[in-house]
Amino acid sequence: NIEEIQRLVHWAAGEKIPLTARGSGTGLTGGAVTPHGGIVVSLSRLNSVLEIDAASRQVTLQPGVITASLQKLLAPYNLYYPPDPASQSVSTLGGNIAENAGGPHCLKYGVTGNYVLGLDVVLSDGQAVQLGGKALDPPEYDLVGLITGSEGTLGIVTAATLGLRQPPEAVKTLTATFRSVAEAGAAVSAVIGARILPATIELMDGGMLTIVEAYLQAGFPTNAGAMLIFDVDGSEDSLSEQLDEIAAVVKRYYPLEIQIARTSQERELLWRGRRSAAGAMSRISPNEYSLDVTLPRSRLELCAAMGGSIGGEHGIGMEKRSFLSTMYNPNELAAMLEVKHAFDPGELLNPGKIFPPDFQAPAGEAAPTGVTPATLFTPASPLEAAQGLRLLQAARQPTFITGGGTIWQGAVSSHSVRLSTDGLRGISRLSTDDQYVTALAGTPVRELQAALAEQGFWIPLTHTTPGASIGGAIAANANGPLRMLYGSLRDQLLACQVALPDGRLLRFGRPLVKDVAGYAMSKLFIGSYGTLGLLAEVTMKIWPLPAARRSLAVNMPNLVAAVALAQQTLKHTRICSGLIITHQAPETNICYTAEGHPADVKAELGYVRRTLIDVGAQKVQETETVDADTSWEEILDGGTSAVRMGVPPNRLAETLPVAETHLAGSALILDAANGILIATLSADNAEQASRVLAGLRSCAEIAGGYAILARAPRQWLRQMDAWGAPRPAADLMRRLKVTWDPAGILNPGEFPAS
Repeated sequence: NIEEIQRLVHWAAGEKIPLTARGSGTGLTGGAVTPHGGIVVSLSRLNSVLEIDAASRQVTLQPGVITASLQKLLAPYNLYYPPDPASQSVSTLGGNIAENAGGPHCLKYGVTGNYVLGLDVVLSDGQAVQLGGKALDPPEYDLVGLITGSEGTLGIVTAATLGLRQPPEAVKTLTATFRSVAEAGAAVSAVIGARILPATIELMDGGMLTIVEAYLQAGFPTNAGAMLIFDVDGSEDSLSEQLDEIAAVVKRYYPLEIQIARTSQERELLWRGRRSAAGAMSRISPNEYSLDVTLPRSRLELCAAMGGSIGGEHGIGMEKRSFLSTMYNPNELAAMLEVKHAFDPGELLNPGKIFPPDFQAPAGEAAPTGVTPATLFTPASPLEAAQGLRLLQAARQPTFITGGGTIWQGAVSSHSVRLSTDGLRGISRLSTDDQYVTALAGTPVRELQAALAEQGFWIPLTHTTPGASIGGAIAANANGPLRMLYGSLRDQLLACQVALPDGRLLRFGRPLVKDVAGYAMSKLFIGSYGTLGLLAEVTMKIWPLPAARRSLAVNMPNLVAAVALAQQTLKHTRICSGLIITHQAPETNICYTAEGHPADVKAELGYVRRTLIDVGAQKVQETETVDADTSWEEILDGGTSAVRMGVPPNRLAETLPVAETHLAGSALILDAANGILIATLSADNAEQASRVLAGLRSCAEIAGGYAILARAPRQWLRQMDAWGAPRPAADLMRRLKVTWDPAGILNPGEFPAS
């Protein structure tokens, strides 16, 4: 139980004895090995599923639960957990979280970190803390994203809340064999370049095909140089079209053979062969040495020197720690080590992992010289921004970072400097082959989207007002209904360049779906409101514009009835990109949007329409001119001040009647699937807004949620409680804030940690 872990950790801290948490030991980099002694904390008996919340599409469980066993438990609820590492029959969810494990389906559905919503963690002093949770986007640094993939070096996870999805209606598998790996790799790039997104693309070379075939007799060709395995999923009507599209592209690269699995048994045998690769190797070699790297498809001949990662799925552990310096410079490694020390000052949690064994943090630089920026500082480059911040910190000058000025409006406080990102605009790099864009943080979101649309791509990001910048959206964690299909900003941000208050200009992350090398430092700046550092440049995942997007609209008599009706549709949300309810008296409307392959859109809206009619909807209108995302933006554009409430999705219906009494006269928008309510306020001053927010907060907190000020004149932040009671993460947030901003110059008073 957790109390045993707390007592052990507290005792070990006093005795200065290192601890290493362990799951099933399936990792490949020595992450659970204790070469210098200490205590192994086996979590295998913490193996209970604590709650399956089907209405919220969430599960809360302990770290010792086996990955594959979770899938069996979820099946009766018509839900599943997408990350599917090859070791899933043995690996634990806690180990998957520690390594940010992926699996074959991460191409379309993401890795473990895309699904971790909350963590219960025991810190190095024995303190237990809850981070994140069932209510989405709480007002705290994304410590959940940071700890995921940290290999047990920041804390011991004792419970996790994970997001779930509806399984696809149908799946088919296609294989294509080639003379060489090069031909197969070219075919993969061509498929992605054609804006086709299979559920899975796996490549096995000729040597591995021969080894697995001898082991399993799966029908793998032994005369081919390589084989690709494609999974496609969706409605039954779309699968043949998807396979035809893939086959048409693949044929341009002279495959030896293209086959489609005719039965589920054939398909399962193919995948059993793929998953058995490690076992097949051990049959012929008692000492197998596995390596795991990730690199952009278009740069297969180069790795770290060309923007790749030395760790794609199995972390750094002991095995690769000497090579982390090929990805990160000494200042970047030092910043990671500073985070480690904020969580674990005695270096007792899984020591000797991740960081190079001989690493020494660079010595501090001499005091800066130059003219300290005054009043308004608009740097034209990230380097200029970093140099200016160093001078401002040396002068202990309060500094307010502003983007488009759409969240907090108006002048900053007197005797302070406004650091504007207006000079940091433009796209630095766009790769449609590897599907990412790098842009300076002051670039307006709408300007960025327009440039991407010319290439047939976009970032699935809801931007609140015309002037919103991409850096500001990330700093405010401004998510919208598109997260239903594409994930939140945490899932879209691949890498970033940040300027810390001491002038260090650092890059974290890589333009890759799978990158588990070092800490996920970029996550710390999501929702940080500029209190940790300046986001100078960001790299975002981009997606092909959907082939089809259609919506169902339903007029409702009131909000409570609308929520009840909307939640009846959740069992169909496979390609739903938004399920929202808008309320502007006297109108209340539901909008359900689906996007993707035209056949899938048609099928899903057909199911939803029948469900709505069956439960009493009077008139269901199908439209291409209205969608959830644009409806969300229209409401948000309507006011200068707004509040946001987040509750566990299954508590939204019970919370709404009380919340509505405090929001009379406000325009409301609800993300019905995710438990988020945003209301524009008619309040003229902070006192009026404070009364509304206090009432909203009281009912949200009873339901396990929160309520915060989401947009307002900047001076209101000093005249009211914008954030509510300190959250469990508050102490860790303060430690990080003091580590990087000891003088407290960045955005003072504009977020709980500041």
